[in-house]
Amino acid sequence: MTASGRAREATTDEIETKTSGQRSCADVSTGKKYTANNEYTTRTFQNGVMSIKDVLGWATNPIVGPAMIATKPEPERAAIKDKLDALNADPAAKYRRLPMTDFPFFRHFPTLLEDRLNHRDDPQFFSESCVGREEAARIEVPIAHIGGWFDLFTRNTVRQFELASEMTSTDQLLVVGPWQHGNFVSEKLSDVKLPGSTVDTNQIVFDWIASRNRDSKRDESSPSAYIYVLGANKWRAEQQWPIAGTKITSHYLGADNRLSVDPGPEGECSFDYDPRNPYDAKSVVGGLPDVGAHHDHPGVLVYQSDVLTVPVEITGWPSVELKARTSSTDVDWLVELNVVSADGTSRLYSEGITRARYRNGRDKPEAVVPGEEVTYSFEMRPTSVQVQPGERIEIAISGGKFPTYERNPGSFIDLNTCTEDDMVVSHNDILSGVTGSKVNLPIVPVEAQGEWIKNPWPGSPKWRLTMGLTARALMSVSGHATT
Repeated sequence: MTASGRAREATTDEIETKTSGQRSCADVSTGKKYTANNEYTTRTFQNGVMSIKDVLGWATNPIVGPAMIATKPEPERAAIKDKLDALNADPAAKYRRLPMTDFPFFRHFPTLLEDRLNHRDDPQFFSESCVGREEAARIEVPIAHIGGWFDLFTRNTVRQFELASEMTSTDQLLVVGPWQHGNFVSEKLSDVKLPGSTVDTNQIVFDWIASRNRDSKRDESSPSAYIYVLGANKWRAEQQWPIAGTKITSHYLGADNRLSVDPGPEGECSFDYDPRNPYDAKSVVGGLPDVGAHHDHPGVLVYQSDVLTVPVEITGWPSVELKARTSSTDVDWLVELNVVSADGTSRLYSEGITRARYRNGRDKPEAVVPGEEVTYSFEMRPTSVQVQPGERIEIAISGGKFPTYERNPGSFIDLNTCTEDDMVVSHNDILSGVTGSKVNLPIVPVEAQGEWIKNPWPGSPKWRLTMGLTARALMSVSGHATT
C-alpha cells in the first residue's frame, strides 16, 4: 500500500497507514508531511513565529474558494467573495493587515486559522497532529520519506525519517533533492543550474515497494538515504542519516563581524530593528534566492568567514546559540546560512527563527528583561551544501523576515490583537567571545562522505513536462515562483 497524493488529501491516509497496525509500505511524498512533527512547531508556527506568507497564501487561495463560500448562506456569499478578491489583489496589504484576528475570511471560516491563533501557547491543542518519539514507536511499516531542501516542510520530512529510524525496526528511506514544494522537475533555481536533479517520484515509490515486497529478498547493504549535495550538484548515497562521521563544528560570531572557529575576544555587534520597516528578503523556500542585496537593511548583521581554500561540506542540521541583549520585552531572532560566491552573490541555504517570549517553553511565554543577557538555542532547517574554494560561509542575523514570518511588535503584548501602532523599535546586541554567540555547523569530512552516484530515478522528457506544468500551478496558488 502507498499513501500518495497532494498535501491536505493525503494527511489522514498517511496517519492511518502508519499507525493502524497494518503491515504495508507507505510513501510520504513532499506534499503531506504535516505529521512529521506538528502544526505547533514546524508548519503554522516555527518556534512560536507564524509562517504568515505560506499560511495566508494557502488559506486565501485554494482553500477559500467557490465550494467553501457556497457553504455560507446565499446572502453572504457575494460579500465574502468581494473581500477575498480584494485581499488577493494586493498581497502586500494582505500580509500587513492587523490585527490578525480581524482578517475578513477568518470571521466567516474561523477554523482556517483563528482557532490556532487563539491556542498559540497551548501544546495540547495541536497534539493530534504530533508525531514524536511515542507516535514513531508505533510505526510498523517501511516508509519512503521524499522531500526537497527548499520545500515548505523539509524539517518534517527529515525529522520523521530520523524518528522512525530510531524508534522502529522497519526499513526507512530518505530522498532529499534540490526541490521546492511539489516541484521535482526543474534543473534550475534562481538561475543556478542543478544538473541531474530531476527525478521521477513515481519510480522511487515503485522501486521502494518492489524492494520491500514480501517475496523480494532485501539487500541489507542498500543505502538508507539519497541526498543531492548542493554546491557539488551531485547525488550521493548514504548508509545513514545523520551521516556517520559528521563533525559538529562551532563557528563563532566575532565582534569584528568575522565568522570563525576561533571565538576571538569578547565584544558585541548591534542593530536596531523596526517591525514597521521589516527585513524582507526571500525565504529559503524561494529556492536559492540571492539575499545579498537585502543585507544593506539597517536591521541586519552579517558575519563572513575567510575565503575557503578547500571544499567544506555542511550536511545536516545547523543550530544556533545566540547570546544577546535587547531593549525590548519581546523580539524575534532570525538567522540565515548563506554562501557568498567570488562575485559577491549571497545565496540562502538554510534559516531558522525563534521568539524571545518562548525561551523557557512554548506553554509559558514570559517577557524579556530589557538589557538582560540571554542565550537562545534553536535549530535551523536541514541542508546539504558543499562550499567551494573561493567562496565564503555567511551568517546573517535580523529581527525577523516579512512576509515570510509574522512581525513581532517588539513588546510583550497580545500577538493576535496588536496593530502597527503598538510596534516599537528594538536595540539588539549580539555578544561575542568564548561564551558568546555561535552557529554549530554539521561538517562532513571527505572520509565520511558516501558514494557519489548518478541520478537513480531520472524522469522521461514527457514526465518532466507533465510534472512541470503541475508544479507551476501549485507554486502559483501557494505564492512561490518557480522556473
